[in-house]
Amino acid sequence: MISLQNQIVFITGASSGIGAACAKIFARGGAQLILAARRIEKLDRLAKELVETGLIASANQIHLLELDVRDRQKVETALNTLPESWKAIDILIN
Repeated sequence: MISLQNQIVFITGASSGIGAACAKIFARGGAQLILAARRIEKLDRLAKELVETGLIASANQIHLLELDVRDRQKVETALNTLPESWKAIDILIN
């Protein structure tokens, strides 16, 4: 796998299925992850799993967003609330 160090990957629908699988793959490559889904509790579990299994070195490499991507206003608000260091998104998985 190519190195994704210092790459920011934004994954929607990350709480389960293909989104969660993508999160694990990109984490293995060393990416920083923005994980978005409607259910924050599922995102919390995934983030803990990524750290506990060593796929992510630190919880600081993950930013979670409770978000329904069907609501454009909420998407814009969520993006505007991201810390500046997380706004340079390199890869979007939607």
